[in-house]
This record gives sequence, C-alpha cells and structure tokens, in this order.
Amino acid sequence: MAPSLLLFAAVAQGYETFHIQCTSPSTTVNFVSSADKRGTTDILFSCLFTIIACTWTVQHLNVPEQREGRDPGWLGDIKWASKRAWTSTKWMLFTVLAPEFLLAKSVADLRAIDSTMAKFRKFAAEDGVPWTRVHSHFANMGGFVLRVGGDTTEPNDASSMSYSNPYHLDASNILALREAGLLTKLPSITQEEISDKSKSDGLIRAITVVQIVWMMVQIIVRASRNLTISQLEISVLAFASCAIVLYGLNWEKPKGVQVPYALMTYEGEIPRSFLPVLREQKRPNSIVKDFVDILNFVEVDLEDNQLGAPIRNDISYFNAGYSTNSDYVGLLIGSVIFGAIHLAAWNFVFPTSIEKTIWRIASTFCTSGMFVLFGSIMMILGALERFEISTFLTESFLNPIVVLICFGYVLARLFMIVETFRTLFFLPPSAYIATWASNVPHIA
Repeated sequence: MAPSLLLFAAVAQGYETFHIQCTSPSTTVNFVSSADKRGTTDILFSCLFTIIACTWTVQHLNVPEQREGRDPGWLGDIKWASKRAWTSTKWMLFTVLAPEFLLAKSVADLRAIDSTMAKFRKFAAEDGVPWTRVHSHFANMGGFVLRVGGDTTEPNDASSMSYSNPYHLDASNILALREAGLLTKLPSITQEEISDKSKSDGLIRAITVVQIVWMMVQIIVRASRNLTISQLEISVLAFASCAIVLYGLNWEKPKGVQVPYALMTYEGEIPRSFLPVLREQKRPNSIVKDFVDILNFVEVDLEDNQLGAPIRNDISYFNAGYSTNSDYVGLLIGSVIFGAIHLAAWNFVFPTSIEKTIWRIASTFCTSGMFVLFGSIMMILGALERFEISTFLTESFLNPIVVLICFGYVLARLFMIVETFRTLFFLPPSAYIATWASNVPHIA
C-alpha cells in the first residue's frame, strides 16, 4: 500500500500549482515595468498565438468554388462563409503538422512558373498585353475561367464529360489554348488589377512579423543569460523560420482571391475544339495523395471528377511536365530548417531521460530523414541500373525503405508535437524568470 501512495504523491507533485504574487506601488508613479516573472499561460499563449499567426498568414489558397447563385438567403451566406473558413482552418492545421510540405509546394510552384515564363512573355509581346509572374501565379490558382450559359455537358456524344461552370484554367491550359490558336490573345489584365483582387492583410502580417521578432529576441536574451528556454518556444522558432521562408517564396503570389477573372464567356457551351486540348493537359498530382500512396496505408482518390473544377489546394507541380525531381529540394530544405532548430533542445530538461533520448533521435531523424530517403533512392536506383536489374526487383528494394523512412518521419513529428506541450508542465524554476523583452510590445 505504501509504494502506491508514493506513486500518487509523485503525480500530485507533477501538477502542483504556484501562485505568483507581485507588489503594487504604494504611491502614484510615472512608469511601472513588467513583472520579472512569467507564468505557464504566458509562455503557452504567446507561443500559440505566434504559431497560429505564422501558419495562418502563409496561406495562399487557390480560387475557391463559386457560389453562382446557389443557396440563396442568410442560411446560404452562413453555409458558404463557413465552408471557406473551414478550408483556411484545415490548411492552417495541415501547416502546423507539416510546414515542410507547404514549403516544398511553394518551391515547386515557383519552378513551374519559371519553366513557362519565356513562352508567356513571347506571346504577351505578340499580343501587346502584360504578363508577369503574378499573372502565372494567378493562373495556377485557377484565377482565369471560361464561363458558359446553359447545359455544360456535350450533347449527342457517348464519350462526353460534364465540365464545371465556370471552367477553371491553369497556366498550362492557357498556354496550350494559345499555342493551338484557339485563344487569339492572352488575357488583357494588369498586375494592379490582379493585386486588387488579393485580400492580403498588411496589418495582420505586420503583427505576425513583430511577434516573430519578439519571440526571437526573447529566446536570444534568455540564452545569453543562461535562463531555461521551453521546448515549445524552440518549436515556435522553427515555425517562424519556415514562415519567413514562405513569405519570400510567395511574395508575388496573390492571397485570398475569391472571384476569378472571366477569360471568355459563351452563350452556349464551350466550343468543342477547346475540350480535346484542355483534356490533354493533365492536372498535377496532390501532395497528400502522393504521400498516402507512398505509405500504402489506404487508397485515396483525390482526382477531380469534373473537367475545369476549382484547382485543389493540395495540388503541387511536382513532376507535372514543368520541372524535374529537383523540386524536391524544397522538401529537403523545409525538413532541415524545421528539424535542425529542434536540435537546439538537445540538452534541455525533460520529464524523463527516456523522453530526452527519444527527442534527440526524433529531431535528428527529422533533420536528416529526407536526405537519407532521397540518398537511399538514388544509390539503389544507380546500383540497380548499373546491373540492369528488373523494375520488379527495383520496387522490391525501394518500397520497404521508402515506407519505413516516411512512417518513421511521421512518428517522429507526432512525438515532437506532443512533447513540446508535455514538457511545458515540467520546466525548471529559471524558465519562469522574465527578461526585459517582456516590456517589448507583443501578444500573450
């Protein structure tokens, strides 16, 4: 019975609460500095706000599905507003779980634009219209559409397929139509007009940048004074670093565009000569589908069922005919940035020595896991090609390695997410000593 009571005592000690009491000035004074102590909620809420601000402001979602007069009335307003809010929230949560994938997608999107800019500029010069990188971003977001009236199914054709109205085009669709002569000239819309559609909130982004700078200053000051830094603060620094890189990558990309630009409008259906050209331009893969397919856990079908449907936000231009496998460098950069920063907590205090060991393994694996993955693939493929081994044997070698590394990466990330919050309740006393950074404007 006595050993059991001792175990309960240890648990009670782990959740003990300490109430900070500060004195107030006895007379009127001109300035009162912030307290030299901070509480658990101060650390938690300042970190949570920074993470939410980082992952929310980096979102550059594609043009959403258009309401087109559906669901009239205030209930319809609520339905469509909720639908768009959920899309933003869903992608914010995805960014919390895997910011490196968003970084990889942004790198791939840029490479896709670079590979087609020469052709677009050539046609723009011939047509006498402006075309910039902003136009290409806008196109790959589904910002240019074809609008039609009436039925959107090809009549009297057994192999016909329905298409979305409006029909969302991407840059490859526009380029293919222009090369085929079906589009007489590129759209005449200025960069300023596209920017006017963007809903980028400069104030919110400025607040986020100030919060990021404050968090970095606080961590530097605490490190210089040998004060304890929580694992959660290190994690926030990793998110902030990824956010800064994403700000740079998406600097020219419109944000929050809700209504597309009508490239052409038809009274009836889209001309039949357009559809074969558009069908040939296969839409790029989904990064979510690619990753799930790699793990071979479940079969997912994320393909668009309708031609011209709004472009999914998980679409990436990996291997889409625009660029090469070198786009995966974005995934490597993202995993290194995010994982290496967590290595800073190598000698931090953890609830148990086992958790410290697992943290070291997980952060090291997250930093180097993608290098190991791609390095292994290249080595095995090179060796198999040299000895002219069949594709079946190649897959037999590669698949277990790829699945094992990806599954380990997921487990490592999940452990680190849980551990950053768990360790918040087992911090040493010096973690609650505040610095002069508390007097710098911030949100907590």
